[in-house]
Formats: sequence, C-alpha cells, structure tokens
Amino acid sequence: MIFRKADRQMKKLHIGNIVIGEGLPKVCVPIVAEDIDEIRNQAVKIADSSADLVEFRIDFLNNSRDIENILNGLKIIKDITNKCVIVTFRTGFEGGNEEISRDKYEKLIIDILENGNVDIIDVEMFTGDEAVERIVNAAHRRNTKVIMSNHDFQKTPDSEEIIKRLEKMESLRADIAKIAVMPKDKSDVDRLIYATVTSDKCLAIPVVTMSMGEDGKISRLVGEISGSTITFGTVGKASAPGQVESGELKKFLEKVHNEAEYYTEMVEKMCSACKMEIKMKNLDYNIMLIGFMGAGKTTVSTRLSKDMSLPEIDMDAYIVKSQNMKISEIFDKYGEEGFRTIETECLIEIMKNKGNIVSCGGGAVLKDENVEHMKENGVIVLLTATPQTIYERVRNSNDRPILNGNMNVEFIEQLMNKRKSRYLEVADIIIETDNKSIADISKEIQSKLVEFAKK
Repeated sequence: MIFRKADRQMKKLHIGNIVIGEGLPKVCVPIVAEDIDEIRNQAVKIADSSADLVEFRIDFLNNSRDIENILNGLKIIKDITNKCVIVTFRTGFEGGNEEISRDKYEKLIIDILENGNVDIIDVEMFTGDEAVERIVNAAHRRNTKVIMSNHDFQKTPDSEEIIKRLEKMESLRADIAKIAVMPKDKSDVDRLIYATVTSDKCLAIPVVTMSMGEDGKISRLVGEISGSTITFGTVGKASAPGQVESGELKKFLEKVHNEAEYYTEMVEKMCSACKMEIKMKNLDYNIMLIGFMGAGKTTVSTRLSKDMSLPEIDMDAYIVKSQNMKISEIFDKYGEEGFRTIETECLIEIMKNKGNIVSCGGGAVLKDENVEHMKENGVIVLLTATPQTIYERVRNSNDRPILNGNMNVEFIEQLMNKRKSRYLEVADIIIETDNKSIADISKEIQSKLVEFAKK
C-alpha cells in the first residue's frame, strides 16, 4: 500500500475566498483573449461557471507588453468574475503564445506586480535563479502569491527529475509548485503521478501537476488522491492540450471524491508501476538473453533497452569489436573452440558491470564457466521459437557459420534439440516468441522479471 487519502497532510494556502489544498482540487480556467472586448466576453461566461480560479494569459493579448492594457484587462476580469486570478505570461520557450527575452520577461512581471492588484503571479522557474528571486521578492512585498511553473510540451522527464524540479521551486520560495509535461505513452503518465504523490509527501507547499494531451487526462482528475491541488479546465478556448470543460471537470472531481477507494487503488497501481520502473533502472544485475540463433535476442534486447532505459550489449558485436574480425572470420581462423574461448573472455569483461541487457550468442551457455558468470551476475532469460520460425528469421543471413551448407528446417531442428535441454536447464525465465510482437515480448519479460525478483 502506497498511501491512503486520509493519510495525506494537506498543505493549505488561503487566497481570497478560496483555500488551495482543502477539499476538491480547485478548477482554474484560462482567459486567452486578444483584446479587451474578448476578455470581457470570456469573463462573463466564466462568472457563471463552476470555476474556482481564472488564469489571465496575457501572452495572448495583441498588446501583451502594454502594462495599462494588461491592468485594464485584469480589472475587468476581477470585477466581472469576482474570482481569484492567476496572471501568466507563458513564454514561447515553455509553450506560450509569444517569444520574449528573459530580461524583458522579468521587467514585465515586476511592472505588473508593482502596478496591479494581483492575487497570484505565475513565474517560470527556468527564467534564472537571480531573476526568479527578484520576482518572488517583488510579489511577496505586495502580498501576492507565486505559482512557480515549468512546462515541457515535448516529453515527460524521469520522475526523479520532476520531483527535483518541484523541490527546486520550493527552495526558490514558491507558494505553489507547478509542472506540466507531455506524455508519449501510459508509462509517462504513471511517472508524473508517482512524482506528484512523492512530492506531495515531501514538500511543504501545495503541488500542481498535469500530464497533457488525451493520454494525460486522468492526471487532471485524480488530484485529490495524488496530491495535485489545482486542475485546469476550459470555458471556451483551451490554453493547453487535454483540458476538460470546467463543468464536466467538476463533476468528475466529485466522482473521484465519492469513489475514493477505487481511484486510490488506481493511483497506487500507477505508482507501483513507476516504482518498479525505477527499480529496474537501478538493477544490480544484468539481464542475459539466451536462445538459439534467430530466437530474437538482438531485436528483443533493443526494444527492452528502450522500454527499461537500460544499456544494451550485443555479445557478438562486442566480440567482433574486440577481435576486429567478423564472427565468420573468427571461426575460420580459430575454429569453434577458439571462438568459445574468446566468447568467455568477452563475457567476463561484460560481467564486470551491472544493469545491462546482454544479448548472448546462441552457444554462450554451452560452457559451464559461462553459465557460472551469468548466474553470478545476472538473470538468464531464454527466448524460444519453433524451428520453422527460426528458419524464416535466419534464412537470408550470411553470418551464421554453423548453418553454412545446412540452411534448412531439419538441420535447425536437430541442432536445437541438441541444445534444448541445456537452455532449459540454465534459464531463470522462459519466453516463447512465436507469433508475438516485440512490444508484447518486452512487456512479458519485464513482468516475469518482477515476479522473479519477488522470489
């Protein structure tokens, strides 16, 4: 069990008539208008909505550097909506609507703070520590709260990096720490959720996180469970991908609240998946892929390396590089016995390091000495396939010296039968590869590694 909602120590921040960190996550909606008339029209709609906060995106204004224009827009929003307002100039560097230099960004934000009635100011963390410090000082002198932010529209950093950035925001005296990232797949969303849960436990300020786009929508909905205190929705035009209409967003937040046990379990599963990913990244052993030639060791190794973010070592390629000869040339010069000696020497070198995915040659496990090194330093994963499948995979290869003159299913089957018992004897994990995608094989290996680790 990772946590229960009731165990969370809520960090409460009072701003106007709302308390961030108390009850349901607060719903914030953006105003992304080009002129005063559009600001007024959007503000009227928001006033009648269920939104708790408004974000004034000044980078969308036609005159986004005009202080008078900005302050006029801010007053209209506050008068019409009577809601707490976050003032934000999102730079082009972080996915905003307009490019601006760091110096001009700092000056603009401080001018707004010194001349306007600002509830919350958004400050981009990567503006630079000294500039951020000056902005934070200016905000706090005016009793304005700072939501410090970072946005990555290209990717999702590792959970450790996300946590590090949120901690950095706290050290820079932010009142709220916010990060938004773009997922490429479900594991990226898990990563963000895990970082949120972890940061909520260790930071003394409220946290706001979101995974953008369609895949990341769940992160906007389970904040009461994960610890994200503000979620961004829409009344009209969205300011980021994946935002949900504010009314629907509110309904779902209430659903999460009423079905907390179910969603707590969901979040716990997401966190568990990420924790296992982190554990796998820091393996104190090697993953040794064995099997007959053509079983898919090299291809699976490459995919597994990508999925687990671990280095990949192809033993045959390692041998070729060490001898500056092709495998076939090594066989021609030294024979199979000589090749096996070289193979053992290279294996010993490879085993000096841990946390690698090693694609072994088909005959690597034939020597007891090799198996001893593998068992001592890794987990042996056997990939299997039928003789027909092997034949289909290797028939066009010119670098299979053992099959020279014997490229047929019958010979392959005979050779496989000679090695079968040995493979089964030494394997810790067995994976059948016939009629499976590389992605599915990778997932199956990871799943079985987790189970093996529990033994």
